[in-house]
Amino acid sequence: MKKKPRKKPSKRKFLPGFDEILFLAIILAFIGYFTYQYYNKPYEETEMDRFITELEHQEKAKEQKKPPAEKTPEKKEPPKSMAQTPILPVVPVKKTEGEKEEPDKTPESRKVPVVAIIIDDVGRRLAPVNKFIELNIPITFSIMPGLPHSKDIARIANEAGHKVMLHLPMEPEDSINNDPGPHALMMSFNDEQIRETVRRYIENTPGISGMNNHMGSLFTKNEAKMRVVMDEIKKAGIFFIDSYTTSDSIALKMARLTGIKAAGRDIFLDNVRDENSIKKALMRTIAKAKKNGHAIAIGHPHPATIRALEELVPVFESEGVKFVYVSEVVR
Repeated sequence: MKKKPRKKPSKRKFLPGFDEILFLAIILAFIGYFTYQYYNKPYEETEMDRFITELEHQEKAKEQKKPPAEKTPEKKEPPKSMAQTPILPVVPVKKTEGEKEEPDKTPESRKVPVVAIIIDDVGRRLAPVNKFIELNIPITFSIMPGLPHSKDIARIANEAGHKVMLHLPMEPEDSINNDPGPHALMMSFNDEQIRETVRRYIENTPGISGMNNHMGSLFTKNEAKMRVVMDEIKKAGIFFIDSYTTSDSIALKMARLTGIKAAGRDIFLDNVRDENSIKKALMRTIAKAKKNGHAIAIGHPHPATIRALEELVPVFESEGVKFVYVSEVVR
């Protein structure tokens, strides 16, 4: 017996009847009612709210119990005529004719601070030396021996009224990277070689009044070698300036022991060849001179050094610092 094929249900669009609409309306009414009740019920104070309220009442009670703050008296401003009156400098009282003026016992170096400028390494070119001479201030030129214009510069500087020194090369600690040149005193020299070299350079540099070391961070630490050098300096009747290329130098000490007038360098001006850096070094020189009464600064014939010194010459004058030759500072 053959089964009858099932009929597929016919698809029709769902259209809500009256019952469905009524059910949805009831649901929405309930939602609206409970929402209204939630947002419009009176606020019930919690335990935390009551605690905070109590604290606020206590704070107000403490404030009411505090005594009223005392009023600070207002400071009275001085009259304008007094406030604007400038403070006049103290004028020293003049001595009468009957009174004697007591002599000023202040050392000369303390009265007027002085600065001695040494320009090292000159001898290669004439032009920088002429520029320094044009500054019209006392400058001591320290001349390297054996350079093309060593003798010419010695003559020109002397004729211009400036002082001249011998800039004697000595062996440094690192002579490979810091070549002192072919005319340097070396640690390998015996006493006679040292004497002969120093004597020859003094004789070949006319008009020198002193000597300082070029490099020499190794040589100036050796007491025996420096004693020989100082013996020749004493014979020549000139002074010595320790350039202090090393803090371990005993050159100044040996000069004193030998009975030579001597001094030590205070400031290197142009280790950095920058004009602003050199100006800062010059300002440190002024401060050093004002503190100690004198200062010795060493520079080199660089364009930046010339420009910086030229610009700051008026500053030295305004600070009351006087330029002198280094021969006036040695003792």
